[in-house]
Amino acid sequence: MPGFRGTATSSDRYDNTHAKLRAAAFAALPEWSQCARCAHNGRRHLIYKWATVKPDRRGVVKSALHYDHKDSNKGYIGFSDADCNRNDGSSKGGRARARKHGPWRGQRRPPPSLPSW
Repeated sequence: MPGFRGTATSSDRYDNTHAKLRAAAFAALPEWSQCARCAHNGRRHLIYKWATVKPDRRGVVKSALHYDHKDSNKGYIGFSDADCNRNDGSSKGGRARARKHGPWRGQRRPPPSLPSW
Protein backbone atom coordinates (compact mmCIF):
# COMPACT_ATOMS: atom_id res chain seq x y z
CA MET A 1 0.00 0.00 0.00
CA PRO A 2 1.56 3.29 -1.00
CA GLY A 3 2.12 5.83 1.71
CA PHE A 4 0.00 4.34 4.48
CA ARG A 5 2.87 4.80 6.88
CA GLY A 6 2.07 7.48 9.44
CA THR A 7 -1.39 8.23 8.09
CA ALA A 8 -4.34 8.06 10.44
CA THR A 9 -2.60 5.64 12.80
CA SER A 10 -0.83 8.26 14.89
CA SER A 11 -4.05 10.10 15.74
CA ASP A 12 -6.02 9.60 18.93
CA ARG A 13 -9.11 9.15 16.80
CA TYR A 14 -7.88 5.92 15.23
CA ASP A 15 -6.34 2.82 16.67
CA ASN A 16 -4.86 -0.22 14.96
CA THR A 17 -8.29 -1.46 13.82
CA HIS A 18 -8.65 1.49 11.41
CA ALA A 19 -5.32 0.66 9.77
CA LYS A 20 -6.30 -3.01 9.47
CA LEU A 21 -9.71 -2.16 7.97
CA ARG A 22 -8.10 0.23 5.50
CA ALA A 23 -5.46 -2.33 4.47
CA ALA A 24 -8.10 -5.02 3.92
CA ALA A 25 -10.31 -2.64 1.91
CA PHE A 26 -7.30 -1.50 -0.15
CA ALA A 27 -6.41 -5.11 -0.98
CA ALA A 28 -9.96 -5.68 -2.28
CA LEU A 29 -10.00 -2.42 -4.26
CA PRO A 30 -9.88 -2.91 -8.06
CA GLU A 31 -7.22 -1.14 -10.15
CA TRP A 32 -9.75 1.48 -11.33
CA SER A 33 -12.86 2.28 -9.32
CA GLN A 34 -15.35 5.04 -8.74
CA CYS A 35 -14.62 7.70 -6.12
CA ALA A 36 -16.88 6.91 -3.16
CA ARG A 37 -17.38 10.59 -2.22
CA CYS A 38 -18.40 11.55 -5.76
CA ALA A 39 -20.71 8.55 -6.05
CA HIS A 40 -22.19 9.49 -2.66
CA ASN A 41 -22.91 12.98 -4.02
CA GLY A 42 -24.32 11.72 -7.34
CA ARG A 43 -21.30 12.33 -9.59
CA ARG A 44 -19.02 9.94 -11.48
CA HIS A 45 -15.27 10.18 -10.97
CA LEU A 46 -12.81 7.33 -11.54
CA ILE A 47 -9.80 6.87 -9.25
CA TYR A 48 -6.62 4.84 -9.78
CA LYS A 49 -5.59 2.49 -6.98
CA TRP A 50 -1.88 3.32 -7.10
CA ALA A 51 -2.19 7.11 -7.47
CA THR A 52 0.11 9.17 -5.24
CA VAL A 53 0.40 12.83 -4.34
CA LYS A 54 3.52 15.00 -4.47
CA PRO A 55 6.03 14.26 -1.69
CA ASP A 56 5.64 16.33 1.45
CA ARG A 57 8.43 18.34 3.15
CA ARG A 58 10.04 15.18 4.50
CA GLY A 59 9.94 13.48 1.09
CA VAL A 60 7.21 11.00 2.05
CA VAL A 61 5.01 10.03 -0.89
CA LYS A 62 1.46 9.29 0.24
CA SER A 63 -1.52 7.67 -1.39
CA ALA A 64 -3.96 9.97 -3.19
CA LEU A 65 -6.83 7.92 -1.77
CA HIS A 66 -8.60 8.53 1.52
CA TYR A 67 -10.60 5.86 3.32
CA ASP A 68 -13.67 8.05 3.57
CA HIS A 69 -16.09 8.15 6.51
CA LYS A 70 -19.84 8.30 6.26
CA ASP A 71 -21.26 11.73 7.03
CA SER A 72 -22.52 10.36 10.35
CA ASN A 73 -18.91 9.30 11.18
CA LYS A 74 -20.14 5.77 11.86
CA GLY A 75 -18.36 3.52 9.37
CA TYR A 76 -16.90 4.09 5.94
CA ILE A 77 -18.25 4.70 2.44
CA GLY A 78 -15.08 3.50 0.72
CA PHE A 79 -12.04 5.05 -0.93
CA SER A 80 -12.30 8.53 -2.36
CA ASP A 81 -9.91 10.89 -4.07
CA ALA A 82 -8.04 13.04 -1.53
CA ASP A 83 -9.14 16.28 -3.20
CA CYS A 84 -12.81 15.24 -3.32
CA ASN A 85 -12.75 14.27 0.35
CA ARG A 86 -11.04 17.49 1.47
CA ASN A 87 -13.30 19.68 -0.68
CA ASP A 88 -16.38 18.05 0.79
CA GLY A 89 -15.13 18.57 4.34
CA SER A 90 -14.17 22.15 3.56
CA SER A 91 -17.60 23.00 2.19
CA LYS A 92 -19.33 21.39 5.19
CA GLY A 93 -17.08 23.30 7.58
CA GLY A 94 -17.72 26.55 5.73
CA ARG A 95 -21.47 26.07 5.91
CA ALA A 96 -21.27 25.26 9.63
CA ARG A 97 -19.18 28.37 10.22
CA ALA A 98 -21.61 30.55 8.25
CA ARG A 99 -24.55 29.21 10.28
CA LYS A 100 -22.76 30.13 13.49
CA HIS A 101 -21.03 33.43 12.61
CA GLY A 102 -22.84 34.75 9.55
CA PRO A 103 -21.51 35.25 6.02
CA TRP A 104 -17.82 35.69 5.15
CA ARG A 105 -16.34 39.15 4.91
CA GLY A 106 -16.58 40.30 1.34
CA GLN A 107 -19.70 38.31 0.70
CA ARG A 108 -22.59 40.37 -0.59
CA ARG A 109 -25.15 41.46 1.93
CA PRO A 110 -28.43 43.18 1.21
CA PRO A 111 -28.03 46.94 0.83
CA PRO A 112 -29.00 48.97 3.87
CA SER A 113 -32.45 50.47 3.76
CA LEU A 114 -32.67 54.24 3.51
CA PRO A 115 -34.40 56.08 6.32
CA SER A 116 -37.83 57.39 5.51
CA TRP A 117 -37.87 61.14 6.26
